[in-house]
Amino acid sequence: MRLLILWKGMVELEKRKIFDDRNGEVAIFFDRTDEKLRKNRREHERSVVLQCFQQLLGTNNLELCHADSGAPYLSSHSEYEISVSHSKNWYAVQLSKSKNVGIDIQVFRKDGLQKGYSYFVNDREEKSIELSDENLHLIWSAKEAVYKYKKGKIELYKESITVTNICDNTLSVEVESDDLECFFEMTENYTLVYVL
Repeated sequence: MRLLILWKGMVELEKRKIFDDRNGEVAIFFDRTDEKLRKNRREHERSVVLQCFQQLLGTNNLELCHADSGAPYLSSHSEYEISVSHSKNWYAVQLSKSKNVGIDIQVFRKDGLQKGYSYFVNDREEKSIELSDENLHLIWSAKEAVYKYKKGKIELYKESITVTNICDNTLSVEVESDDLECFFEMTENYTLVYVL
């Protein structure tokens, strides 16, 4: 335990809030920890996520747990719904006291997603949305965020979640019998999608 605390103190995070109002908060963090210090990748990721929530909530007294479905929760702050995502050195976290949340961040793949899009793009999306590399990243991230929003209670991932429209900074998504609106941000480094 002592080593973990010392190791956690070496993580340097750069934070930027994307969204913050009475419905919740979305923030992204960039982990600047030297690669040599990341010997146990899973433990490091868990430590960074915990530090992200500590910064957002202004407390060190947090315990990050996981439900049977794999969904994360803060046992000491059960009043919050949370969602977590990371890709390479980028972390995105979301919390809300009033509603379910879902978030996904994906670093752009240099080779794109064209080769594997049949894994997650359904027939309706293929017919109605231009499958550019940017749109494929948005579709993938939207499905990940919605899956988390629904707490993993979606049986047919590819077919049950359909992105029906991409416009400005929003995505229209049908999931089973619900219509959801997702918000997104694209930078030169990543795609971020979240559901409120």
